[in-house]
Amino acid sequence: MELDWMILANHAEARDGLLYISGGTWDTLNIQAPMEGGPPNAVAVFQGVVVTRLKVHGSEVPSDHSFSLVVIDEDGAELAKAEGSFHAEKIAGVPPEWGQGVNVIVGLTGLPLPKFGQYSLELLVDGRHVGTRPFRVLKLY
Repeated sequence: MELDWMILANHAEARDGLLYISGGTWDTLNIQAPMEGGPPNAVAVFQGVVVTRLKVHGSEVPSDHSFSLVVIDEDGAELAKAEGSFHAEKIAGVPPEWGQGVNVIVGLTGLPLPKFGQYSLELLVDGRHVGTRPFRVLKLY
């Protein structure tokens, strides 16, 4: 199994093997004013989802897999972890040597971000690191 791609989006849905993504491919939260009424000790709140497409080898289907998506700040501190599972099903007619796509969407809306700077999203599947998606929080005021 390998990561095909991972993006940040405002919203995403997976239906009938397709992804419907709106507000996709951003990597920066631009904060234009101090946050009022939000969580204590946060400069921003993540609003959106992480959308991943994994490629599963034909020899790995059908199978169940677990994943973890870990949010890390620029100092290496773990801020949050989302865990779940997915099932990779054999698609009829696909040759065994072809990779089969599996879409995974993880919502992170409401996650407080404690400081301006760099963050990363680390994706692990079955305990093995498969990819990283960096993002940043910038102060504009």
